[in-house]
Amino acid sequence: MPSLIVLAAALIGAFGPGDEPATESPRALTSAIYPNPSSNRTTVTVFFSSGSGPFEIVLFDVIGRRVATAYRSELPFPAGTFNISIDGYDVDTGEVIPPGYYFLAIIGDGALVGSTKFVLG
Repeated sequence: MPSLIVLAAALIGAFGPGDEPATESPRALTSAIYPNPSSNRTTVTVFFSSGSGPFEIVLFDVIGRRVATAYRSELPFPAGTFNISIDGYDVDTGEVIPPGYYFLAIIGDGALVGSTKFVLG
């Protein structure tokens, strides 16, 4: 699992080109979150540059606290583009994710592989 400082720095873009921590995990790019802001169900379009093992979509608040796990895959994903629906509930607790401004992080093999900003209203 990445340290909170490395994760927070990566989420806010504090690393310059070539400064990101080395990882063997595939890169994931979020090309769209629709709707954003969202009141509940949201579709996250994710592009994996290479095949991915199981991964999770985690929401962090603006000070870097992990708030919820919005999605957890059960199976590996091949390279390509995928639409993933999240419904506003924490998959670990079943509780509603509170409204707020979040950093949506895609974490695979214990490493951050992609991130973007997300507003849940």
